[in-house]
Order: sequence, then structure tokens, then C-alpha cells
Amino acid sequence: MKTFRLARLMWLACVLLLAAACGDDVVPMTTADASVDPDMSLQPTDAAIGDEGVSPIEDASAIDSPVDATAPTDAGESCPSLGETRVRACGACGLQSEVCSDTGQWTAASLCLDERSCRPGDVEMRTSAFCATETRICDSACDWRPWAETAPGGACEAGSTRVLASATCVAGFVREECSTGCTWATPTCVDECGDVARIAPSDAAEVCVPAGSFIRGRAVDIGFDSGPATEVMLSAFYIDQYPVTYGRYAACIAAGRCTAPGAMAAPRLSDPTKVMHPVQDVTWDQASEFCAWDGRRLPTEAEWEKAARGPSPRATVYPWGTDVARCDLVPFAACATVRFSRLLPDAVNAFPGAASHYRVEMVIGATTWVKDFYDPAYYVDPGSRNDPQGPATGTAHAVRGSGRWHPTAYITIRDTGNPEGEMQSIRCARDGRRIP
Repeated sequence: MKTFRLARLMWLACVLLLAAACGDDVVPMTTADASVDPDMSLQPTDAAIGDEGVSPIEDASAIDSPVDATAPTDAGESCPSLGETRVRACGACGLQSEVCSDTGQWTAASLCLDERSCRPGDVEMRTSAFCATETRICDSACDWRPWAETAPGGACEAGSTRVLASATCVAGFVREECSTGCTWATPTCVDECGDVARIAPSDAAEVCVPAGSFIRGRAVDIGFDSGPATEVMLSAFYIDQYPVTYGRYAACIAAGRCTAPGAMAAPRLSDPTKVMHPVQDVTWDQASEFCAWDGRRLPTEAEWEKAARGPSPRATVYPWGTDVARCDLVPFAACATVRFSRLLPDAVNAFPGAASHYRVEMVIGATTWVKDFYDPAYYVDPGSRNDPQGPATGTAHAVRGSGRWHPTAYITIRDTGNPEGEMQSIRCARDGRRIP
């Protein structure tokens, strides 16, 4: 535009020289005449031109033309006249008002408004299902383009597990866990409860009791509030193969999570010959504290009975599957000529022949606490036939099993536990997982 001004001045000088040579017959053209000359009328006037030759109209028209939305406002750019305004692109395709300040430079007069979600050329990446990688890019209109997969996913979701039938495992199932790289890791044989039963140390071994029904109680109640006989459905669970031993209980005391049993049983804690004997003389609270420390819980009354009896249609009253006492399998009061002490004289694994259908041992010979409150009429309640958790309230908890001193030793015996523990022992359980 400066070149244009210089040409214009030279043109006026020529006009004046021509007028001097031709006399009064030639009238010089004024600046005002030039502004309406047919050839000059297409040129902008001085009033519409800034110092740098950029008109506000021309700059405003650039709003609709392609701009670099990532470019910041030009710092220190000079402007034509004080108070003049313009609109410029800013940020992520936003707009900003600027005003010509008294310093002669364009200055922001507003925030950057109406910005969109991103700046052209921005790139984002994310990990989607099965460890797949997705990428998206911001286009020239400051909008994110759709996510596109840039690396394929693996075979599974990291951390997930599955249980599948397998002919290579004795239990018939394998469990696979998906690694952090979304691939199935080496499978592990599992049982019908969907997990792996603990097998070590030997006195802490668990057994699986799979989901399904069992016959609870007796058709003819001969006492002990054990009738009527009813088919009850239970979810899968794990339960101790043996009652908790003094050795295991001593470890809980050493960890500061359990307290010593009653005075009659306490001396056995330091007797090395009793390490594998069932701990006795513990209260319900002490039994619950031990199972919590061991990462499990007390079994329900229904779980204990199913573990002792076996699945439906078994309705026998002895764990070995008959209604006939077997003194050759386990000596109890009905088989002996002497009365047994309430402190059990044998180790927990002393009578493997008396194990139940699910290989649970010493269900005869040790009374153990269960989670339920005791209610003599609970078996009559129709609501107690599908995963029963026991009465909602009560004054005492139940114990199951029979001591060696009991003359009948039926697995259907129910009783109210002595709050002081008497000779009760402990057996813990935990939930199994349903197999898909």
C-alpha cells in the first residue's frame, strides 16, 4: 500500500506540471476528484487503510477462510487507529475479539470463545477391550475423528477367569486366568466348586462340596429337633476336611488374632503331642475370629450337614452311608466299655474310614460351631430350603456333630452351644464359585 501512495503522489505531481505548461485551460484534479475517478474508484481511500495497508473488512473476511487454529494471537502486531476492533481465530477453532490499543498494537478484548474439542493434528491413544490399541486424530475443523484400531486385541480381558471341562484333570475342570497381556495363562486343574481346594498344610486341607440338593434332617425325629426330612438346595462351598487343630489355633494366637481356649483345653496348646488334635473349649466368638483370620467363615448348619451326609438322595444318619453304627470305623460311647473324656483322645485324621461322602473327617467325634442361631423349629420353615443362612435372630448359636462320649453319634444331632464353649471345636468354610 505504501507503493500505491507513492505512485499516487507522483501522478498528482505530473498533473500539476501539466497544468503549469498548458495554462489556465487545464484544471488540476484534486484529491477529492481522484476519489471518484472511474479508474481510481476501485481503490480504497486513505480513511479505510491502516498503517500496514490492511483494512478491518479484509481481515474480518479471513474468519471464513482457512486459518491455523493452533496459532496464537500475533504478539505486538501494529494496528491502524485507536479503538478499532477485529475478530481473529484462536485456540481450537475459537474466536477472539481484539482492539487497537493506545500503544498502536492489537490487544485481546475477550476470551477465546466457542472453542471446539481439540486442536488440528492432536492425537490420542487408548487401550480398549482385550488390550487392543485405538487411536484418533483431530481434524481441521477441530473435531475428533472416530477411534480407529491400530493394534489388534488379545484373546481375553486381562484379569478375567474361566472354567472349562477338561479330560486331563482328575477333578474334570480347568481354570484359566487372563494375563496382563490379554492371553490365557497355563490352565490349572480345579474341582467342581470352581476353584482350587487348599491341600497344605495337611491339617488345613479343604474339600469341595459342589452345588446341588441334599436331604436335611430325619423323616422320623427321634429328638434333637432334626425333623422333618426336607430336600434343601445349596450353592457350592469349601469346608475343612478336619476340625481345626491346636497347631493351627496356636498360629492364630501368635498372630494376635485369637485368644487362648478355656482352662481345660489351654494346656494342650503347649503339648507337642497334641498339635494334630482338634482344638476344643472355644466360644462361638473365638471360632468366628479364627475363621476370619484364616480368610474364611464358619459354615452354616445346612453346609455342615450336607458335608457330613452327602448329596440327595442320601438320608443316612452316619457319614459312611448307612443307618448302622460301625464300631470298627470309629470308637464312640456306644461301642466302648469305658466313658470317654470330653477332651478328644485322637488326632483329627485318626479315623479315615469314617469320612463322609465328600471326605470330611471326624464329623463324629467332634462337635463344632456353625454360623446359625439355634432355632428348634427352623427345619419347618419353608424359607430355610434354598441356601439357608439360619434364623435372623436368636439367643444362642448352634453346634453340630457329636462327641465321642455321645451314645448315638448321629450326624443329624442338633444342639444349642454353651456360650462358654464347653468342648466345642471349629471347622471353617468358604464360598465356592458357580461353574458357567
